[in-house]
Amino acid sequence: MSVDTNYVAQAITALYDQRNPTQQQEANTWLTSFSATDGAWEAGVNLLGVGATEVQYFCAHMLLNKARNEWLRLPAAAQGQLTSAIFGKLQQLASQPSPPAVVVKRLCLVLAVGASLSGAEAAGGYLSQALALAPNQPLIAIGLLAALAEEVEAADRNRRQVLVGALAPKLNDTLAMVEAALGYNNGQALPEALRCLQAWLKLDPTGAGSTALSAGQLYASRQGCFAALLNSLASDDTTTAELATEVLCDLFTSSNPGDNPAAEEASAAVTVQGLLTQRAQAMEEGNEDHARALARVGVAVIERDAARLAAGGGGPVAL
Repeated sequence: MSVDTNYVAQAITALYDQRNPTQQQEANTWLTSFSATDGAWEAGVNLLGVGATEVQYFCAHMLLNKARNEWLRLPAAAQGQLTSAIFGKLQQLASQPSPPAVVVKRLCLVLAVGASLSGAEAAGGYLSQALALAPNQPLIAIGLLAALAEEVEAADRNRRQVLVGALAPKLNDTLAMVEAALGYNNGQALPEALRCLQAWLKLDPTGAGSTALSAGQLYASRQGCFAALLNSLASDDTTTAELATEVLCDLFTSSNPGDNPAAEEASAAVTVQGLLTQRAQAMEEGNEDHARALARVGVAVIERDAARLAAGGGGPVAL
């Protein structure tokens, strides 16, 4: 049965209109009931990419809730149709001059939930589509990759193990894309790229809470990523600086020993040098957050292998 999307949009608008509490309550009651119907899939998709941001956000959030609760009850054909339709809407949004970030993020999550629930083959197809977007729509690609990694990490143990196995072969491709995005440093790509990097590094195949790569492995394979992490500690953007701090601390407190002692030593030495380079700036008045970030990373590096650093000549002493 066809759904009157105009009526749905009007109800959503009334829900956000605080000038008429009675109408707002009526809209809430109707939308709560409507969201549980099969018609909500169609209406939610059709209202994406058009109209007010609050209408699109409500629809994207409604689709996310339905995906989490109803995806596995849908026939495979319906899952495929919805995936194609939502992916098309996401690309349509991405082509706009200033796409609403909250809507884009929710749609990435909808697609990630569907792919992760559908299994390894669907997750592989999702990855291929996301990576194919990288040359022309890197922010969308990064959002999709981060969302999938977050969903996989949150999955139950057995499903996580299967999905991590499907994602692992694409780790290098993902890191290459993240490395390129970190180079944009335009105030938007950088934090999203760091968030994606953090999510993928959490995909430890053992499920023991380690990282997928050690500090040395990341440094040896993607020095651009490593340099961007260190430079981002000095970012004026709080989110960027916090994410860089968290990723570096994750790497140096990880139980992943790496596979090349020389690379591990080099990653520690380069990190210490980067912290020392930023020390004077961090000590300036008003830069307390920067100083705390350097201290956190410095402690993580020293605790990882104090003896190695000491043998290298004054690293921890200088810190």
